Amino acid sequence: MKKTIYLVRHAHPMPPHLDPDRGLSEVGRREAIEVTERLTVLMGEAVERIFHSGKLRARQTAEIIGSELSPLSGLHEVPGLLPDDDVGLWVDELADAETGIMLVGHMPFMAFLRNRLTGETFRPFVTAEVSCLESSDDGNWSEKWNLFPRSGDTS
Repeated sequence: MKKTIYLVRHAHPMPPHLDPDRGLSEVGRREAIEVTERLTVLMGEAVERIFHSGKLRARQTAEIIGSELSPLSGLHEVPGLLPDDDVGLWVDELADAETGIMLVGHMPFMAFLRNRLTGETFRPFVTAEVSCLESSDDGNWSEKWNLFPRSGDTS
């Protein structure tokens, strides 16, 4: 059965000296809003669930996206999406998950997960980047498209 998932890096955060919790900056809010507006045009199906890490910038990014996409089963904070977490846990989880899952996390985790699922060359995610992955009937994943903010930071 074909499945579609979405991998998202959080939008641009505040610098740590201004906000130790590193919530979204104004640039980050604009990035998340822009990407969300463009997502509604690209997506062919509803998002079932949005999972995000416990870090404020990932939660805020997920909330902005979720406010427009209205995931059927809501937003959920989950372990395993932090920068240095083991991607193997999500590789296994996604093999059995339903379609329409969105993960909002951090670098380098998101890039390692995309690389592990698709086998493609490692490339970093920019802030607020969305990667749409699709599995074939045999369970192999490929990147269908990815979306970048037009005016965002690339760090």
